[in-house]
Amino acid sequence: MDPAVPGKFSLGGSLSFCLNVSVLGFDLNPCLGNGIVVSSRGIGGCATVFVPSPVPLAPAVPVTIAAGYTWDGDLKLHVFSCDLSDFTEANPRGARDHAAGDGHRVRAADAAWSFDLSGGLPSAEVRVTGRGGARDVTLTGPDGRSYSTANPPTDPRQVIMLRYGNTTLISINHPAAGRWSVSENPGSAPLDTVAYAKGLPPANVKARVAGRGRIRTLTYRAVPARGRTITFVERGVRTYRTIGVARGAHGRIRFRLDDGRAGRRQIVAVIAQDGIQTQSTVVGGTRHPSRNDRRGQPESASATGATH
Repeated sequence: MDPAVPGKFSLGGSLSFCLNVSVLGFDLNPCLGNGIVVSSRGIGGCATVFVPSPVPLAPAVPVTIAAGYTWDGDLKLHVFSCDLSDFTEANPRGARDHAAGDGHRVRAADAAWSFDLSGGLPSAEVRVTGRGGARDVTLTGPDGRSYSTANPPTDPRQVIMLRYGNTTLISINHPAAGRWSVSENPGSAPLDTVAYAKGLPPANVKARVAGRGRIRTLTYRAVPARGRTITFVERGVRTYRTIGVARGAHGRIRFRLDDGRAGRRQIVAVIAQDGIQTQSTVVGGTRHPSRNDRRGQPESASATGATH
C-alpha cells in the first residue's frame, strides 16, 4: 500500500499468474511466476516460458510472454516483448486507406486487411476478434510467407498463435518490414475487428543510489516509450512507498528516508504499459541508519534491473 496515494496499492512477490488460453500448435499452459505485480488496477507480469522445440531432442525455446488483467475484466497478452504500443484498429467496411489510431495506414478490402510495419521492430502482434468464437485466418508477410490458424506454425522462434474467448492473437518475432495482410480462411465467419500493435524496446532500467544519512539521490537511466511509466519504490519488511517517477531517458530523484527501522531496503522499478504493471525488478538498495544515528553512513549502491 502506498500511503502517498490513498486507495491505491501495488505489491509484488512470489506469485503465479496462469493464463487460460489455447496456444495453437503447442502443448503449453503458460504460467508467469517471476516479477508478478498486483495493484489496485489489476495483475500483470512479464516472464520467460519454455516452449517445446520443433526439432526432436532439441532443448525447449525460451519465449517472453507478458500478460495483464484488470479487475474490470480486460485481458492483455503480449508475446516476444514485455510491452506493446497501442493497438491500431481498422474499419472492416472501409475500402480505402485511412489513418487510424497513431497514424498508421490500415486498409480493409476484398475480405483482407493490410497494414505496414517498419523495419527493426522487436515484435508485432495482430489481434482478430469475431462473434461466437475465434475466427480462422491467415496472416501473410511481405515476402509471401503465410501463417494459418488452420495449420498453425510449430516454430516458436518465429510466430505464435493464441486463442481465448472470441479473440485470436498472432505474435510475430522480429517481423519483416513491409505490407502484411490478414484474410479469412474458407468457411470462416466474417471478422469483426482486426488490429495490430508494435513491440516496444526493452526498458533497460539502470539506477544508482547515493547519499548520507536520511537524504539520498537516485540517479537513473531508462529507455522511454509511448505509454510506458517507470515508478521507483522503496521496499522493506514493513515498507512500500513511492520515491518518484522517471521523467525521460535519464534523471535524478532526491528523497528522504523515513523513520522506520534500521536495515537494508530495496529500490524497485515498477514498469507499466498503458496503465498495466507488467514488470517489477530490483535496481538498487539503501541502508537505513538507526534513529539514534542522525548522520548515518555513506551510501553508494548500484544495480541494473533485469528488465526485458
